[in-house]
Amino acid sequence: MADIAEILGEKDARQRWLAAAKRTRGLVLNRLWDPATGFFYDRDGVTKEWSLAACLT
Repeated sequence: MADIAEILGEKDARQRWLAAAKRTRGLVLNRLWDPATGFFYDRDGVTKEWSLAACLT
């Protein structure tokens, strides 16, 4: 979205999208990444327990 905003000349929108992406990245890494196992985990919405997130390539 930031790239599209840049193409359209929307500098303020570009900055907002870049900031949102940075915040999202931080939240995902802080809440879903486990450095001990080297995997991302999903969280159950109710119990908050972790479950391994499958990565399909």
